Amino acid sequence: MPTGTVRLVLTDVPAAGLAEMHVRITRIEISNRAEATGVLLEDEDLPDDIDLLAIGNTPMLLGTFDLREGRYSEVRVLLSDRPGANWVRETNGTVHTLTPPLRDPEGGTRLVEPFYLQPGSTTTLLLDFNAAASVYPRRPGEPWAVRPMIFAQGLPGDTPALGRIAGVVIERDGDPLEAPLGRILGVFIENGARKLVAVAEVCCDDGSFLVPRAVPGNHYLTVRFTTPTFDLEQTGDPLTIYTPGRGPTEFTMRVPAGGVTTPNVIIDL
Repeated sequence: MPTGTVRLVLTDVPAAGLAEMHVRITRIEISNRAEATGVLLEDEDLPDDIDLLAIGNTPMLLGTFDLREGRYSEVRVLLSDRPGANWVRETNGTVHTLTPPLRDPEGGTRLVEPFYLQPGSTTTLLLDFNAAASVYPRRPGEPWAVRPMIFAQGLPGDTPALGRIAGVVIERDGDPLEAPLGRILGVFIENGARKLVAVAEVCCDDGSFLVPRAVPGNHYLTVRFTTPTFDLEQTGDPLTIYTPGRGPTEFTMRVPAGGVTTPNVIIDL
C-alpha cells in the first residue's frame, strides 16, 4: 500500500493573564475516509507534561509517521482526566487545576480542511493549541475547566513557511474598544476557503492582537464581542469596520510566507 509521511507538530498561542499552561496529552488519533480511526501516539509515546506557553517560537515535533495514501479529515487530541495532570498558573502566581467538561471529557478537534496524503510526499500536521480560549473558571473554589480549542491544518512539506499577524483594533477616535462585562473583544480569522483558522483576544489597553503563526495566503478578519473561551454560540454579530463610503464587517488581508501583516482595523460604533 503506497504511503506518505506526516509530521505532527504542536504549537501554541500566547494567553493574556496566563504564565503557564500544563497539559498531559494521552492519545492522538487521526481518521481518513478509507479506514477506521488510527492511533498516532499513545500515553507512553508522549511527554508526561507539556507547558504550552513555553513552546514559544519553536514548534514541538511530536512524531513522524508513515501513513497510507488517502484523504484525512479529522484529528483528535485526548487529555488526561487524572486530577492534577492539567493545570494553569496565572501571571499573579495563582495556580488552578483543570478538569475536562462532562460533555466532552476527552477533548478533540477537526481539521480546518481535510488534506490528501500523496504517496512519497510529506505533510506537516500543525496542531495550533489556543491556550486562552481553552480554559475557563467555574464557581469560586472549584477547579477550572479545560475544553481544548485546537486548529489543525495539514500543510505540504516538512518545513512549511508560515506568516504572522500583528494588528490593532481601535475606534475611529483612536481609543481601544471596551467590552461589556463578562465579555472580551475577539478577532476571528478565516482563510480563503472561509474556514475559521484562528482567534485572538484584543488587548483592552491598546487594542493590539497577535496571531503568531498563520498559513500564507488571503484571509478575512471580523471583530466581535465574545466569551473568554470564544464560544461561537454566544458570540455577537461582526462589528462594522470603518471604510469611507461603505460599512463592511470584514477586513481582507494577505499573509506573506515568512513575513508579518499588520492590519489596522478601525471600528465604527
